[in-house]
Amino acid sequence: MLQLNGVSKIYHGRVTTTALSGIDLAVPDGEFLAIVGPSGSGKSTLMNIIGLLDRPTTGQYWMDGVEVTRWSDAHLAGLRNRSIGFVFQSFNLVPTLSARENVELPLVYRSVAPRERRRAAESWLKRLGLGHRMDYRPHELSGGQQQRVAVARALAGSPKILLADEPTGNLDDASRRDVAKIFEELCGSGQTIVLITHDGQFASVADRRLRLVDGILEQEARAASHAN
Repeated sequence: MLQLNGVSKIYHGRVTTTALSGIDLAVPDGEFLAIVGPSGSGKSTLMNIIGLLDRPTTGQYWMDGVEVTRWSDAHLAGLRNRSIGFVFQSFNLVPTLSARENVELPLVYRSVAPRERRRAAESWLKRLGLGHRMDYRPHELSGGQQQRVAVARALAGSPKILLADEPTGNLDDASRRDVAKIFEELCGSGQTIVLITHDGQFASVADRRLRLVDGILEQEARAASHAN
């Protein structure tokens, strides 16, 4: 599904900073990959590159068999809109919109017909246990419910890849377990997932776990729940 070859990211300023150094990474279709590491390890930079929000300084990025490293910003934006769903720690829901309207919003930008948008939004909200909360606004929902709305929004457009950046960072223990279960079920249904987190317990539900330290993928370990 995606492959990085020798990807580095260097920021030039008063001090030159190497955020990523020679990253080689392949994520096959349908895998649930967790990338763990401490703050400042380069996780967010890697997330931005995988999500086509930033470009590597050196190296190559292949998605679905096509090298996209040198694509124009406009082409990358189109690919990102079609192929990638994002889930963030801060939910990023529009406070004046209902849960259903928040889920529909990315489909509006893709010019999906209103009836089809509504059908997709309602289907995912029901699947994630929010069929009775479709008309609620974010402030009327718990943190765990808001994150489920954010997951539904990311999946409504049938993305090839779901990218999640610390999606349980603002949740209580019960909500973290709930969201982790949802991600595990999504992987079981064939969804490709890349999770960026410092939460080792959440990462343990993934098929594979990599550790990023100082911009280097240092080691690989099988998640405990999938070990033989």
